[in-house]
Amino acid sequence: MNVHGGNADENLYMLDNVPLYQVNHFAGLFSAFNAEAIRYIDFFKSSIPAKYDGRLSSYLDVRTRNGSSDGHHGSFRLGLTSGAFNIDGPVGKRTTYSVALRRSWFDVISIPLLALANASDDTEKVRFRYAFMDLNAKVSHRFSNKATGFVSVLSLIHISE
Repeated sequence: MNVHGGNADENLYMLDNVPLYQVNHFAGLFSAFNAEAIRYIDFFKSSIPAKYDGRLSSYLDVRTRNGSSDGHHGSFRLGLTSGAFNIDGPVGKRTTYSVALRRSWFDVISIPLLALANASDDTEKVRFRYAFMDLNAKVSHRFSNKATGFVSVLSLIHISE
């Protein structure tokens, strides 16, 4: 993200109050934030409060979804470049879970292109494989009407060859 008047290192990205330092996949073409897992986003580009670590350009606060307490819900999405899966629901009366998974298809898409490139040249074979996968998981527990707690996990996996 480029904010006018600042450098890239002057931006702060937070996911559930944890700072993120790598926020994209595949040279910046894809965000590391899985849309299936996001509850809301706050973005400050000026007049940033001091509690946000004194960043000069911007502050992006991303909060992930809590699971649904009404029942188990899910979604599945297939696209040209990636696929995503999300499921959430209750675990007992006060605890909920949410799991979102996304994977790219770049390694599958590149197979025909590599076959064409390798068919013309018998001496040296071109090898290329790249894919990424994101896993967001969150377990939330309501201790009382005013007190809640959660455990959140974000895993970014890059597969390359």
